[in-house]
Amino acid sequence: MAQLPFERNPMVLLGSYLTNLAFNMQRMIPYMQRCGDLLQRESLLTNPEHRLKTCEMAIILGSLLEEVSKASGSVAHFYKNMEIGPNPGNVRIEPNSFNPIFKSIIDNVGSVNPQAAQRQDGAREEVKEPQEYNELILEELS
Repeated sequence: MAQLPFERNPMVLLGSYLTNLAFNMQRMIPYMQRCGDLLQRESLLTNPEHRLKTCEMAIILGSLLEEVSKASGSVAHFYKNMEIGPNPGNVRIEPNSFNPIFKSIIDNVGSVNPQAAQRQDGAREEVKEPQEYNELILEELS
């Protein structure tokens, strides 16, 4: 798909991320539904090859679900605590506002800058000029 004709700022990048995540999940859903149906009817699967294929599909889906967990759990706090300003590209995102339960995923994925992650005291960071803040977010997202 061609890139949209908008300046790349944190909101554009976060929107692109959501769109791509949704697209990949839509592609995965039919396989999840089929595997769920097969697993519910496991007692009716008498052909060994069908049982093996069902097991293989479940294993692959398990891996995919782990990846979805990483992809969503490592960035959910960006959206959950987003404050959109009055002008285009004016957004405030608190990268350290994640629920501690996601810390291991965030550390594994690296979605939050390690220097910023040291501020786990709950204090809000100083307010920066929009352009300065946008550059920091772009750096963390890339």
